Amino acid sequence: MEKQKILIFIDWYFPAYKAGGPIQSIKNFVENFHEIFDIYIFTSNGDFDNKGDLEIVNNSWIKGYCTEKVFYCSALNYSKKLVTEIIKFVNPSSIYINSMFSLKYALIPLWSLNFTEYNGKIVLAPRGMLQDGAMKFKYLKKKTLLTLLNIIGIEKKIDFQATDHQEEIDIKKYFKKFNSIIKIGNLTAINLPAAKQIEKKPNELKIIFLSRIVEKKNLLYLLNNIPQNGKSKISINIYGDIGDVHYFSKCEKQIQKLNDNGIVTKYGGVIENRFVFEKMQEHHLYILPTFGENFGHSIFEAFSASRPVIISNQTPWQNLKNKKAGFNLPLENSEEFKDAILYFANMNQDEFNFWVVGAKSVANNYIMENDLRSDYIKLFS
Repeated sequence: MEKQKILIFIDWYFPAYKAGGPIQSIKNFVENFHEIFDIYIFTSNGDFDNKGDLEIVNNSWIKGYCTEKVFYCSALNYSKKLVTEIIKFVNPSSIYINSMFSLKYALIPLWSLNFTEYNGKIVLAPRGMLQDGAMKFKYLKKKTLLTLLNIIGIEKKIDFQATDHQEEIDIKKYFKKFNSIIKIGNLTAINLPAAKQIEKKPNELKIIFLSRIVEKKNLLYLLNNIPQNGKSKISINIYGDIGDVHYFSKCEKQIQKLNDNGIVTKYGGVIENRFVFEKMQEHHLYILPTFGENFGHSIFEAFSASRPVIISNQTPWQNLKNKKAGFNLPLENSEEFKDAILYFANMNQDEFNFWVVGAKSVANNYIMENDLRSDYIKLFS
């Protein structure tokens, strides 16, 4: 039986890794479905920072790391005409767009589809970009682009993928004439490795922040709200692509202040996704005071590594305190944020072990409670 063809549009794809979550979402999709679907991916030949090309063949279809076919397009070779030709060449039963505001890998493909005879399914995953916390940045530009999509009428042909109830609300806020909204959570990697134990002494805490360094991820909030009581030995390791140099310069000033006050704080650069699990296990606690996530792959990685988290209340991961997996807190209350850090700093090994088990349970329960493979097969078949 001939496989269904799926053509995926995404700005960056493996071996790119600096853009984080979106790349991991599609990588997980490929791992789960490369034997079921015939997957084609049209993407750029660079990574998030666009500094140099990936070490791969450009501007032609090549085999990916499973059985998927990937077209790594150079900036010079990209054109609206090429997008149209790619769609006609693949002739997919479904087109899967993984962005909301990417000009080259969302808006131009949608524009092209509106003026072709393509009759297959169009699935658009906003990837959290319609959340209030995300929309607040460059709002006028984003609102203008959404208005243009409404004007050309392409929304009526789109099946939107919402990863949770909040994203469903966000989609309905900006689009009124969509074909449908299908609520399906993000896929995880097929196999979760076993986690290692870490020693936990009272008044010692190793914190990790792992995300792109941009205002939305809110690293500066973390740095500004580290308790400095002189009793707790706290260290912070920061990893992630510097997406905003001006914002990072503000963070660097606060990092220096923390180091001057005995809180060892280091920026360790960007790490590839295959090393994330290992890095998480080297720390007691993952912190991400984000302004908004529709899933948060790094949060799930922390749970998978049996590490509790402190995050904002602007993600799908809720009720964490009762699950002994961490805290999801409102950003307006910085004292509550500081208290949560001190709470973990004061823990002994026995108490910390309860939270280790709770974190791992959140990851395991997410996988068991969501029949995601069946949902995705229904979506694209």
